Amino acid sequence: MTAYALDVAADVEYVAIQAEANNPDATVTGAGERALTDGDNIFEITVTARDGATITYTVTVAREAGVFACPVKSMLAKIAKLQKIPYTWTGAGTPAFASSNPAVCGVTPDGTLVPLKAGIAVITITAPNGVKTLFAVTITA
Repeated sequence: MTAYALDVAADVEYVAIQAEANNPDATVTGAGERALTDGDNIFEITVTARDGATITYTVTVAREAGVFACPVKSMLAKIAKLQKIPYTWTGAGTPAFASSNPAVCGVTPDGTLVPLKAGIAVITITAPNGVKTLFAVTITA
């Protein structure tokens, strides 16, 4: 058997592939820690005998795709009252947050609004899989 398969959850970022030759004179390449992306990740492990003969093993790790959801269309916030953005992300990595107007409302790396003064800002959330959502935040006194 030279092909192996493994399914992992969306939040698994790496796999550690361990391989060793049965013969101490053989060499193994391709083992080690490997980063994963959504979908099939194919890794080859090659065993080379002293005489140069090789066998290649294929390891396919299928990672579920992360799912991003943010039900917010707009939010209201009061100056100096921190407020967490309601969102879910089931994949590896963390979403990125940005404000179109950080002088009115900032946003922390964990998705907490930091209302600073009255006005409107557009918040952009970008999930690690590239999915984006935007919504307006109205800040009042």
